[in-house]
Amino acid sequence: MRLRVLNGAQRLLVASLLLGSAAAVGRDVMGQVPRARATPDEEVAACNAEKVRLQVGMAAVFRDFQMATVPRSVETLATVDRRIRELLGARPSYRSCGDDLKIYDAQWRQMGVDTGYWNYLSYSGQLLVEAHSRDPHSALRRYTLFSTVFGVTPALGLGVMPDVSAAFAYATEFPNGPFSRETYRTIADFHKDLFMVLRDRRSDYKFKCYEKYIGSEPWQGQKDRAKRVSLEYYRRLLDLSPGDEAASRFSDELAREVVKGWSFCAD
Repeated sequence: MRLRVLNGAQRLLVASLLLGSAAAVGRDVMGQVPRARATPDEEVAACNAEKVRLQVGMAAVFRDFQMATVPRSVETLATVDRRIRELLGARPSYRSCGDDLKIYDAQWRQMGVDTGYWNYLSYSGQLLVEAHSRDPHSALRRYTLFSTVFGVTPALGLGVMPDVSAAFAYATEFPNGPFSRETYRTIADFHKDLFMVLRDRRSDYKFKCYEKYIGSEPWQGQKDRAKRVSLEYYRRLLDLSPGDEAASRFSDELAREVVKGWSFCAD
């Protein structure tokens, strides 16, 4: 794949779109200037600028990855992992200009970056897994230990289940660690899903995903316990990120026992 090189004018356009969008969001949040609804052309332009940012950024990460001495150090693997997660984590949830096939470089698969559901870029987490397996007690353990929660995940993300014991272990060892938000969300979402399996008396593939976490005691008590754990970890997550809309919504719906949205064991 050939990376498109932008000229000076195009770079300025991209920068102005990104900065202008960020400034508009900031003003809107502060309640100072109501933001006008973007036209379809403006939405596509901003989306294309975002794709350029992602393409240029991921290409730079891959160049540094290739240049690193092999075998790559724990520090290199953890740093590349962090940069990939930051690039993908900064993406807007709504994208009006199509999938990522045109910007994807198959070489990125060496880093665990592939096209996932709907052909958007996804990351398997393989570099952090490699870093932790190389030295689980390195100075970067607060990063690498999180790899034990999900391991290497498939690009499509279907059927993914966390190791909830590993999640509790991370939360205990690093309650304020770099992956504490992700860990709290994982524990909360997992127990929210378990609550729904027990509440709805599921006997299908959802039950199969959670069967080993269901004991022989009455389901009512297990359901109540799953609810308590989930609400506790949504609270911890919201203490760190009060504006997290998904956590707030799930917490409210779970408290009223009307929650329906699943997080794991997708079909």
